[in-house]
Amino acid sequence: MLNKLFTLAVIVCATIAFLGKETSAKKNKLSDGSGRFETPKASGKETYMVINDNKEKMIVVELQLGNLGAGELVLITDNTAMSRTKKPQSFTYTKQGSQLVVVDQSYNVRTERQVPALSDVITFESFTGRVFIMYLGKNTGGVVGNYQIYNQKEKCRKSDLVVTSGGLNCDNDLAGFATVCRGNFQCPVDFETTGTATCVMNEWRGKCLPGPSALDVLTTCASDLKNCPLDSDFLKLLEEDDDDEETKPQNDGSAGKTISTLKIWEKKCSNYCNPKRSCYNDYFPRDFNNRAAVNRYIQCARCVNVLKCNFSGKTSDRVHG
Repeated sequence: MLNKLFTLAVIVCATIAFLGKETSAKKNKLSDGSGRFETPKASGKETYMVINDNKEKMIVVELQLGNLGAGELVLITDNTAMSRTKKPQSFTYTKQGSQLVVVDQSYNVRTERQVPALSDVITFESFTGRVFIMYLGKNTGGVVGNYQIYNQKEKCRKSDLVVTSGGLNCDNDLAGFATVCRGNFQCPVDFETTGTATCVMNEWRGKCLPGPSALDVLTTCASDLKNCPLDSDFLKLLEEDDDDEETKPQNDGSAGKTISTLKIWEKKCSNYCNPKRSCYNDYFPRDFNNRAAVNRYIQCARCVNVLKCNFSGKTSDRVHG
């Protein structure tokens, strides 16, 4: 018990000293989009600061604490002075014998007590623009850290992807998150894998494209895409077209008259509707790495199978306007 109380007192004092002098945390400034650092095997304090000044982005830090030496200490915390969240985080890890323990000193935590850490690899996410890491070494171990700065809407979980064979090759791969992944993805019946999944709005998009039978189903349920029994990944790609700036009503400059969304879509769909195309026969991409070809196929499906090349305004023949 006395040993635990002493350790807790050391943690509290070290935290106060660390946070009280932000300049001491600036020894190692880490401002790249991603990177890795490894603490020296030495006695004393080593500090790091991961920097992100873009409010649309977040910092993810992964610390490998398996080699932390007995009595050594690691503190990781948000920048509380610049916190963009009501609950800034602060955690301190230390080794007691062979047991890694953690103390949660985050804002609004009622009590500070040591508990066994669930893993010796920890993930820390921050929206504050700064993450501070302090290592108090005793020349017995060390810490390896990796960090990645993500756009908040472009960070997806790799575990949400299912492959039929092989593994995943991902960009910005850290702590189970990524922005783009490549692999042999599992797709619904009459869908074909593109081999590439892109993180959009924190969900994977574009990993599967529909074949002819799926396009036929899309045509029959176009009036209710939300309940369409097709791959939701592809349906969301179609629905997101509605957020395209080009499809919003526009002023044509004559007495404030606006051009309707349907008229805009009629113009965008002219290549697919005059004459009406068979999207699968005419536009199914031969090379899924050709993003322009993939986008043409998606656009054709939107025009032919969802809007049905009908821009008259009759809701019985189309779905969006």
